[in-house]
Amino acid sequence: STNQLPYPIHKPVGVALDEKQQLYVVDSKERRIHVFSETGQFQRHFKIDSNWSLGSEEMFPWGVAVRNETLYVSDLVNKCVYVYDTNGVFIAVVGAPSCEENKSELLQPQGLFVTEDDWLYVADQWAGSVKVYDGGVKENFSLKQVIEGEGDNTLTQPLDVNVVQREVIVLDEGNPCVHVFSLRGEYLRSMLQRVPRG
Repeated sequence: STNQLPYPIHKPVGVALDEKQQLYVVDSKERRIHVFSETGQFQRHFKIDSNWSLGSEEMFPWGVAVRNETLYVSDLVNKCVYVYDTNGVFIAVVGAPSCEENKSELLQPQGLFVTEDDWLYVADQWAGSVKVYDGGVKENFSLKQVIEGEGDNTLTQPLDVNVVQREVIVLDEGNPCVHVFSLRGEYLRSMLQRVPRG
C-alpha cells in the first residue's frame, strides 16, 4: 500500500525488474524512483534531479530500465536518458542537448530496454525511431544505430521497445501495431495491426 511509503506514489508511469527481481517504479510527479522487493516490500527510494541540465529545473521522468546494477530513466522534458547506479548515484546522461547548439539526439524518449551487454535501446516517439547506444563505457554512451523501418513499415510514434531472442520488438502508437526488426534494424514482421472495417 502506498500509505506505508515514506513518500506516496502520485503518478507511476514506468516499471522495471532487475536481475534480483526487485521492482523499480518511476513516479513522474514526485520525480522519484521507488524500489520494492520481489514480494512487494518497500526497500528504498531516491529523488531524480536534473542538476546536470542546461539550467532547467523541470523534468518529466517516464521510461525505466535496469540491468547490471545500472538504472536508466528517460526524461520527456530534457530529451535525454539519465543513468544512475541502483542506489541513485548519478553516472551519465545519454542524448543530452549540447551546450553550443541546444540540440538533442533524442526528441521524446519513452520506453527503454538494456541488453545483457549494455546496449541501450530508446523508443524516441517524436523522432519516429529507436535509437541504439553502446553503453560499454558507462560514462560515454555513443549512438550506434537508428531503427526507423521503411515504406508501410516505417515507425511513426514508437512508445516502447524490447529485445527478445535477437529481435527488436517496437510498440508503435502511430500505426498502431507492433513491429519486429532484426538487431541490424531490418524489418521482419508486424503484429496486432488494425483490421479495416467494412
